[in-house]
Amino acid sequence: MSVIIEFKNCDNYLYAEIEAAWTKENAFLILDAIKVEADAQGYNLILINARGMSLPDNEMIRYYTGEIIASLFKSHKLTIYLQAEKINKFAENVAVNRGATVYICDNKADAINWLLS
Repeated sequence: MSVIIEFKNCDNYLYAEIEAAWTKENAFLILDAIKVEADAQGYNLILINARGMSLPDNEMIRYYTGEIIASLFKSHKLTIYLQAEKINKFAENVAVNRGATVYICDNKADAINWLLS
């Protein structure tokens, strides 16, 4: 599965839609590309639609994803939404415990409400 990232500039935030396998390598590639785009466009708020991501093969990938989020997005507010069955809050907890402002949920409306609050 290749990596596809589509960006859309919204009024107050950058929107990114992802299609990819959730691997350690793809997590860094995707999140780094989103950070570069957000910085280039001057956005501190980022909404990510990760519904096109596969389940990770193991929990260490979630852990690593949380570390990447924390290292790249210290000065950003980030929300990610994806299917409920893919969420266990591990990546979010890892990122938040390392200083990131991130929220993971299962629908766009909740994601936007949290992001803009």
